[in-house]
Amino acid sequence: MTDPVSVLLDFVQAHLFDGVFATDQAIVLQNAKLLEERLLGFLRKNLDHAAVTPFRSKTRKGLGAIDRKSIQSLLPAWKARLSAFLEERTRKGEVVAGLLPGARNVQTCFLLAPRAADRFDLVSETRALVEWAEGLERRIERIKEIARRLEAVNVPAEKTTIGAVETPPAGSMDLRDSDRAAFRHAYEQLNSKGWGFVPIHQMRATLGWSKDRFDAAVATLRAELAVELQVGNPADYQEVEIESSYAEPDGTLFLTMSWRGS
Repeated sequence: MTDPVSVLLDFVQAHLFDGVFATDQAIVLQNAKLLEERLLGFLRKNLDHAAVTPFRSKTRKGLGAIDRKSIQSLLPAWKARLSAFLEERTRKGEVVAGLLPGARNVQTCFLLAPRAADRFDLVSETRALVEWAEGLERRIERIKEIARRLEAVNVPAEKTTIGAVETPPAGSMDLRDSDRAAFRHAYEQLNSKGWGFVPIHQMRATLGWSKDRFDAAVATLRAELAVELQVGNPADYQEVEIESSYAEPDGTLFLTMSWRGS
């Protein structure tokens, strides 16, 4: 049976310079805090990867955020592997080693050689384009699925009218300009300190919309790439706040969101 830790470390090492670190960032092995932050940041961006899912916490609604304690426990193994990897690449001329003066001592830092950095940048750009294309294809399939479901229940794809209030059905791609403006205004109010993300349950409470109306708006804006959803850590939220967040049909729970639209 394959060891999950080895699988995870292989995945991390394969993306060391185009995921964990940027091609122009120095790696300092003595800086344990920075290593941990970079590792956690990379894993949070790849939550659904098969190598990462064993290290996510389990919630009532499915897999949640990265289990930080389990990641901290494997840091020594990663640091040892990272040290051997960087020394090997230094001998091959792909990585340059240098000295970084510190307040207390001199630390060794490793930086990707310029020619190797150019190669990684090109590979990273190509991978980003492929991922974008795959993501677009998934969104198109999702739109087709929504259209099939709406057709099956004889709901017009444009909008559904309930009394005097027009409410788009869940998953609809039709979002009124007034709702779009209200959604962004609520986000900017909650993001007044410029953190770049806001709790979804606060957005829901601020707008005061019905669950279907709010969820439909989130789904539409996400499909348009106007908002980005983050999983977050359920342990930081109360049960009622988790219930008022946003969950996909497959059970994936999102706790915060960022505005990416113009």
